[in-house]
Amino acid sequence: MAITNYMRPALFTPAFNQQIFESTSNQIAVTDFIYRVVATDLITGEIQTFPIKKYPSATGQMVWNAQVFTEQFVKHYVPNNEYGFKVCTDALRKIRVNVGEYYSAAYTSGTNYDYYVWNGVRRALDWTTFDYTDFVYTNTEPFTYLFSGSAESGYKMPRGYTYSDKSLYLYVLANATNTLETLRVKTYDSGGTLLGTSDIANPYYNSATYTDKYFCIGVGHKDLTQISSGLVTGTYPIITSSVAYYELYDVNTSVGSPPAGTEEPLRRIDVLCESKHDVFTLHYVANSGNFETIHFPKVSEHTEEATKTYVGVNPNKLTGNDYSYTKFSDWETCIAASGKEAYLLNTDWMTNAQAAIHRELITSPRVYIDFGSTIGLVPCKVTDTRAVMNKAWNAKNFANTITVIPSFTNRYQNG
Repeated sequence: MAITNYMRPALFTPAFNQQIFESTSNQIAVTDFIYRVVATDLITGEIQTFPIKKYPSATGQMVWNAQVFTEQFVKHYVPNNEYGFKVCTDALRKIRVNVGEYYSAAYTSGTNYDYYVWNGVRRALDWTTFDYTDFVYTNTEPFTYLFSGSAESGYKMPRGYTYSDKSLYLYVLANATNTLETLRVKTYDSGGTLLGTSDIANPYYNSATYTDKYFCIGVGHKDLTQISSGLVTGTYPIITSSVAYYELYDVNTSVGSPPAGTEEPLRRIDVLCESKHDVFTLHYVANSGNFETIHFPKVSEHTEEATKTYVGVNPNKLTGNDYSYTKFSDWETCIAASGKEAYLLNTDWMTNAQAAIHRELITSPRVYIDFGSTIGLVPCKVTDTRAVMNKAWNAKNFANTITVIPSFTNRYQNG
């Protein structure tokens, strides 16, 4: 036998895009010939075998899309009231694919090909130019992080915003034994005066386990306020009432980053003042696999829609020798009552860049409402199905209004 492999997925591939394997054999003329693909998830050890017929052409290639196998194992991860560095459990998996062949009543295995899939996806046109190095962190400047949108001038990521007791997240998918070593936080007051410098060491920095290479850390107001003092070197508490904004730095001594005195900040995060209305914060899984955050500080509307089931009952009652009903008698009774809550939320005015980022909220399959450190993150769904990508020439200032419904249902008493 002789299998020749022409096309395989990239070393790192989004699990929800196609992962094409194309191979040929010099035995396609044999009557009972068929390709046999064996796919293995190397975490669970689960194996699935796929018999693939040859293409109806003279060359008889095999074309198989591994997405049907890989996407069933991948999950999304966001830390819920957990602070410090956390591994994105089940969001990164190593897949092994072996393209073999069966003919003359015998199976011959091919060579193994191992690659990684993570919980990302690219839009249809973006996929045609996909390059995994745009998403995967290596120990070479410039470092790469998972985020949506374009970096702010002078920073490596877009500007972030946070409110009291709300989260914001930083995600890193790495392809190196060493990766982001320490996250440095520098806090400033409203006049730009440095208030403190705090370092949070990454416990997975030296790990050779590949699943430890996809991690995240909360960097919002709630996350840096609630983080344990034992995880922080330098200024603690990190966030005080005097902090107006703070900057994040990637400290990676293996490549001498950041050079002393020339630190390039990773991201600026502004601590916004509480408005007179309740601020609602949503976290949603973005196309890159990380969770993005959007705030709704404007007036909101909280409603509950009731669903009740009634059945008819006999209003008559036998009392002694009197069989009759009264004005107080029930003619119907409720056998089930439930309520579904909903929130109509409004953002503040957004820039074009912010609107371009948060279009992904409408298409995201996983969304949470952040109810702070007491309750945490509550799963919900966005009922809106249309996002508007405005440009400056047709709408210089615009805001988003959406409706979200928590996934839980309130159950009430029977009648």
